[in-house]
Amino acid sequence: MISRPIRIFDIAGSPRRNSFNRATLHAAATLEPKDSVLEPFDLDGIAVFNQDDEPNPPAKVSELKRRIGEANAILFVTPQAPKNNKHNMGVRSRDRFPSI
Repeated sequence: MISRPIRIFDIAGSPRRNSFNRATLHAAATLEPKDSVLEPFDLDGIAVFNQDDEPNPPAKVSELKRRIGEANAILFVTPQAPKNNKHNMGVRSRDRFPSI
């Protein structure tokens, strides 16, 4: 049986290039188990949710949804849950929970 690595989709909650959030993700990469892969995602370019865009979402939103769906786990590094992160998870949850 071929063993596949555990795919951990990681997102820094801060858009700042040298943020503590990004530094924490870099540190996490040094601690990851041998059978896992951290897959970073940059939230730059994801606009505020607009339901009018749902039928044809921007490419960056489609990529976010696809990569979350392919991941075995998600690592969100943020000092708090800003609207930005809540929004991004809300976009993804609408696929599975259409009533949201």
